[in-house]
Amino acid sequence: MRKEHWICVSRQKRVWKGFVAVLLLLLPCGLVAGSITQWRMPDVEKAPVLVVGHVGSMRREFRVPQGTVRWHAEVWVMRAEVTVLRSFAGLGGNAPSAGSHVDVRFLAYAENHAFVNGPPPLAFLRAGDTVLIPLLDNPEPHAQPWRLMGVEGIGLTIPARGALFRSAVNVNTGRQFILRELANSLAEGTPEEITAAAGYVHDQSENLTPELMPLLQGAIGNEGQRWAEIEVGLMGISRPTIEDLRAGGWRDSNWNPSVDHGYSIASLILKRLAASPDSHRWVMRAIVEKAAFFPESASFLAQDYAPDSDLTGSLHAALKERQPGAIYLACVLINEGQRMWVPEALASAQELLKTRPRTKHTRVEDLDRSAARSLLAEPTQTGG
Repeated sequence: MRKEHWICVSRQKRVWKGFVAVLLLLLPCGLVAGSITQWRMPDVEKAPVLVVGHVGSMRREFRVPQGTVRWHAEVWVMRAEVTVLRSFAGLGGNAPSAGSHVDVRFLAYAENHAFVNGPPPLAFLRAGDTVLIPLLDNPEPHAQPWRLMGVEGIGLTIPARGALFRSAVNVNTGRQFILRELANSLAEGTPEEITAAAGYVHDQSENLTPELMPLLQGAIGNEGQRWAEIEVGLMGISRPTIEDLRAGGWRDSNWNPSVDHGYSIASLILKRLAASPDSHRWVMRAIVEKAAFFPESASFLAQDYAPDSDLTGSLHAALKERQPGAIYLACVLINEGQRMWVPEALASAQELLKTRPRTKHTRVEDLDRSAARSLLAEPTQTGG
């Protein structure tokens, strides 16, 4: 049976027969359109094999016949080549070695879908990403592709980064492997990598403070700006104020108030930062820097501190240096009544629209251009 499960696509009938059998085993029994599976650390840590890898080339293999899955959408079997950076084998697992290349099969929709009252999100890989991937065991890794631990849902893969600088931590379990990777991203990552890892922590139901904080303290020490970046990452878009978090015990009353969401870690970080007179400036700078890759979240947080001199100074520098997301952030503040930003935002908008967009422009660059056009279209309404 196993040999028939994953064979070359040229023998597609046999491939499909085996694939359907595996697919039906993986799908939740009660799966219906609109339901969403949430994978969390206690689920992922049980995977037979955990791999941190860089996702390279990707190709479609064949379309899943209609009526096989329990939702109505065009679904394809995908095959991604993954370069293994680090790996861990759980009970019964046989992990690929670092430096090797493995093929991983998963499902993907043919086009983007809205998942409210629609098909559920599929667990997928994206070319160019570095992620922690939970895999089922593969008894024939040289002959057959690997399979994701699950077919659908969110949170199955975990954000990671390529280099592992803090490698002195011993790993004996899948959970320790995941925690080490999260600590590595938070302690050593770029602001964007920090935000991705902090977002994963935010999505967990359990309080990770006892396990994660010792790793972070050993890796970061007294590097205040790094702690501030993690703090802003954990604040997400639910907007607890710094005062809320400093008081401790803050919970989001509108979204699972019984869940920690990483706020206990955020409170401890604030207590650690309190000893430095620069701590507030570091946090405000991190909020503005976040606009370069997550402008919506940055704009939510900035609205709580718009008159703050440290935030004002950071945004002024970001506009002057033409940081991506800065015009969008200024435009949001103007729409919220912070008219002091009108002259400087208009000047930046004019400069931006004099340049042609790059061939490969980002979503944030598109938001900046849209905000710039909005500012220039109605200067009298914005105070210009």
